Amino acid sequence: MTKTYHAMSMPEIIAMQDENARLRAALAEREWRPIETAPKDGAAVLLYYPHNDTCIRGIYTEVNDGDWESGYRTWMEWVVDSEHFIQEDPTEAPTHWMPLPVTPINAMREGGEG
Repeated sequence: MTKTYHAMSMPEIIAMQDENARLRAALAEREWRPIETAPKDGAAVLLYYPHNDTCIRGIYTEVNDGDWESGYRTWMEWVVDSEHFIQEDPTEAPTHWMPLPVTPINAMREGGEG
């Protein structure tokens, strides 16, 4: 069997390079990142807790213990339809984070598949 090769034009090569860059960026969005790099602007992210191998949506927000002068900052996490708060011990804080994926409804709104 003889192999046939197709010579690519410069526009085809550039288009392939652009698609490769887009795919690499999309893959990078799905990788875990050190918690020190997580946004602290109130954006919801996916958090990883190694002490119980749990991933949970959370935000970085100010919490206080009832004394207005003793406010401190910590991760605030939750699970929908649950009172499940898993970080009571500072040694059980999340170690990694990643951006939340696009929800199926938002994907459809953006013209993608749901």
